[in-house]
Amino acid sequence: LQIGDNIYITTLDGKTVIYTIYSKFTTTPEDVSFYRRDTNGKPEITLSCCSDDENSRIILLARP
Repeated sequence: LQIGDNIYITTLDGKTVIYTIYSKFTTTPEDVSFYRRDTNGKPEITLSCCSDDENSRIILLARP
């Protein structure tokens, strides 16, 4: 996934919300600072996964 790609999430009531990736970065596996950010009350999602070598973590931030 890259900046500008869409992520489709379907809610429990069947509504699909489209989020667009606006930030992608790599950090250490221990870093959790990206979870605590101010979104000014606007919805966002964070996707986090380990890199192939497990030495870093890839973070994707997206908003509708």
